[in-house]
Amino acid sequence: MAIQQPTDEHLTSATDPAPRSRRRSGAVLGGFAVVMIVLAGIVVATQVLGDDDSPSGSTPAGAEPSAGTEGSGEPTEADTSDDASLDEKWQRDAVKASAAGLAAMVPGVAPDGWSVVSGSFDKQAMTWNMNLTAPSGEVLLIQEQADAEALATEHVGADATQSGVVDLRKWGTGEWQAWTGSRAGLSFALEDSTVLLVGSDQASLEELAKSLVTAENAPVGGMDG
Repeated sequence: MAIQQPTDEHLTSATDPAPRSRRRSGAVLGGFAVVMIVLAGIVVATQVLGDDDSPSGSTPAGAEPSAGTEGSGEPTEADTSDDASLDEKWQRDAVKASAAGLAAMVPGVAPDGWSVVSGSFDKQAMTWNMNLTAPSGEVLLIQEQADAEALATEHVGADATQSGVVDLRKWGTGEWQAWTGSRAGLSFALEDSTVLLVGSDQASLEELAKSLVTAENAPVGGMDG
């Protein structure tokens, strides 16, 4: 039997991959590419739909709200700087005095026929002053970190003299020192300051003294302005 020598055709068929195998590999790669394109399209569509579904005007996480964004409705510092339950400036100043460490004395309820004209707190000087009107005329309340004699000399008169003690403990306001001079005066020493009432007659001053309480202990809305 004769041995056949390999021809060029035989060599080519032995070294080249089978055409069917090449077609199969190409089909697999093509299908994979199609799948990747489809998946990419799904991802993009999901992101677009997700953006469309987000609430209108919402702020992305971590982003600062714009100046036009409405707040949470909580009061700002400016809203809470004063107690809204206190209608008059003098009432708010009395509360500020107490917060600063001066136990401002005020009428819990002003006596009948009385009215408060004004009240002011000087934080730098740590003084609290009130102007009131009584049926008998003008009455002053001066509260400072000074002794009673110095205040009486300044406001009652240079000739101010102690004239006795007025016991108002029954009304919870303690014992007051009476002063006479160009005007009538009553003084009371607190731990941090001295209160001096000055008016035309002692009876009116006693009437006011009976109604006095510290601003922090005054009933809400009870300070009659």
